[in-house]
Amino acid sequence: MATKLYQVEHLRRRFFGLKVDRPRAEPGEVLVLTGGGAPIVLWPGQKTTPGEATWNGYDTVHRIDTSKREFSMHESVPAKGGDVFFSVDLSASYRVSDPVLVINENITDGTPILRRVLLETISRVTENFDIEDVQPATKAVRELLDKGKFTEKLPFVLSAVTVRLQLDTQAKEFLRTRRQQRQDALLAADRRQLIEAEGETGMLQQQYDIKLEQERRRFEHELDRQRVEMELQIQRMRLNEVYKPMIEGGLWSVLAQQLAQNPGDINKVSDMITTMHERKIDTDIAVLRTLIDKDMLEDYQAVTVVEQLVRNLVQGGTPADRALPDAGPDRFDAEDASAEEDDV
Repeated sequence: MATKLYQVEHLRRRFFGLKVDRPRAEPGEVLVLTGGGAPIVLWPGQKTTPGEATWNGYDTVHRIDTSKREFSMHESVPAKGGDVFFSVDLSASYRVSDPVLVINENITDGTPILRRVLLETISRVTENFDIEDVQPATKAVRELLDKGKFTEKLPFVLSAVTVRLQLDTQAKEFLRTRRQQRQDALLAADRRQLIEAEGETGMLQQQYDIKLEQERRRFEHELDRQRVEMELQIQRMRLNEVYKPMIEGGLWSVLAQQLAQNPGDINKVSDMITTMHERKIDTDIAVLRTLIDKDMLEDYQAVTVVEQLVRNLVQGGTPADRALPDAGPDRFDAEDASAEEDDV
């Protein structure tokens, strides 16, 4: 058990109170005389004068130990929020710095008051730090203790202070649970983002597939159109190569024989004859108009040309009638023509 901070002794008076003991403070102690006026503090090597001891009525001397004493504590201090706590380990040396206050407060042991004041001081610091911020909290406590302002109202001075904050079992479990929850939340968020990304990817893929299918159909349609156009072009070229020379040359018997072998070409050849006839009529009219406008024809010539043009219009007839017209100078027998017309 630690010794008390001070011992109390009564001064002896002799010779009818005219002589009083005059105690002297020894190294490592301070004397405080009470019972008279204001307390007298005697530091090592000091003692009262004869008058102070005799006439001021001091009757009690307090011998206060001023040597260094060791102090340590292991306590819990709150973290931010107050739900969990830091574990604080503190050790220090202290000695009396205000002997009169020790006597007035009747402090015989400095440990309880130091523990209370230190806990209050450290708690005011740590309650501003989260349980994960052990190192910053320790630094802040260390800086406060180094300044020593918290001991201004204490009759002690501290030295050789060491302090360490750590997590107790409950705090470690709390922190583990929190980190696990945080990790679970992050995983859940990542999972949601992945699902959303997959949904967006699927939607984009679907849109891409639709667009690709549209492009494919458009391409196939264009390909079919070009194929049909090419077939028609080839067919027109074949008709022009085969039938156009016959029509232009008036080879109607040959044309009839060719159509008899290819009855599917009859309507096409009929349309070809109609088109060629219409073009020829248009050309003749244009030429006639030019000749008339430029006054290049005599009256009798104009009449002859117009009559010929009218005959051409009249002889044109329907496509069916123009399919096998007379061949002019090359006309064949009536029976052959009749037979060829039947074939057509």
